Amino acid sequence: MIDAANTSLNYEKKEKDINIELECSLEELYNGCVKNVKYIKNKICEDLRTTEEQEVNIEVDIMKGYCKNTILPFKGMGNDYPGEKSSDLLVHIKEKKHPYFKRVNKDDLIYTHNIKLSKALNGEPVRLTTLDNRKIAVSIDEIISPSTIKKVPGEGMPIFQKDISVKDLTTKRGDLYIKFHIIFPEYINPTKKKEITKLLDED
Repeated sequence: MIDAANTSLNYEKKEKDINIELECSLEELYNGCVKNVKYIKNKICEDLRTTEEQEVNIEVDIMKGYCKNTILPFKGMGNDYPGEKSSDLLVHIKEKKHPYFKRVNKDDLIYTHNIKLSKALNGEPVRLTTLDNRKIAVSIDEIISPSTIKKVPGEGMPIFQKDISVKDLTTKRGDLYIKFHIIFPEYINPTKKKEITKLLDED
């Protein structure tokens, strides 16, 4: 596995660098992983004057907490040029859309929970599976409305720290915010509807 020279959102790109995009799921950015990257570069031929294309495979270490638009520079692993220094390979991290979680403010997560109206009125606990496959239950001590937001401290994305190995990276994380999508019944019996209305109108 080859380590990137550094990690930067503002790396100074040069014209001859090779730029490739590497898509990562939110789970991969949460847990960290190693991904294989394949690219084509120009390699100097034996005559030292001409170049030919060469396919290269490398393994890229994705650290916990990397975010989209992070640039991983690999010094000298770009194109070769006769009489010149080799250019760099720049791997641009791209974040895949997740069906349930949305990343915000770099280190926080938003989870939208679908809940039936009856359960929203009872304030039932929210049970969900985290990005590292843990099962958690979040208690709700209020009637849930469409504007309800429940904050769960420390259950957001891992906070990336430079110069710390994968094994030593702390578990410090951002926060998780739970939003609610209330599912209303498609039909209510007229008699039941009157009873519900009466109950809701009571002081």
